[in-house]
Amino acid sequence: MRSELEASVRRRGFPPEHFRAVRLTQYAAILARILTTFTTQRTDCPPERWLWTVLKGPLHSRHLTAEDQSADPPVWLHSLVEPEAAVWLVLEDWTGTKRQDPFWLFEGTARAAAAAVAEVPFCEYYVVHRHFNWLLCENHHGVLITTAGLPQRP
Repeated sequence: MRSELEASVRRRGFPPEHFRAVRLTQYAAILARILTTFTTQRTDCPPERWLWTVLKGPLHSRHLTAEDQSADPPVWLHSLVEPEAAVWLVLEDWTGTKRQDPFWLFEGTARAAAAAVAEVPFCEYYVVHRHFNWLLCENHHGVLITTAGLPQRP
């Protein structure tokens, strides 16, 4: 599914440097840093499938409206994150095909990450600032959750 998602983002006009899977040699270290920075999840055991249940506070959340959820790209791009911000995108393994951690990990711009999320509706995802300053999540309940450190846009 990873290559199919990358291909669909390319069809939307994004070059590879704007959205690509994290290399296997980097995957474990980046995921561990995300987990230790933003969750109470222990890194010596398999991660929770729903990371939003173990996020560290302070947190802000709001229910997304039907209009928010149908937006393409998702509403967070315009309202919360600079479109060209460098981010990590963590997607749940929506097909159940991964053997280890239940996540796919990508890197790129917020704009391209939003395009990827639009390709996999009903999938929980986490967008993490490239320097681990903030995280935002949309869970399967239609709740947008953000950590402290997310800059407020006008």
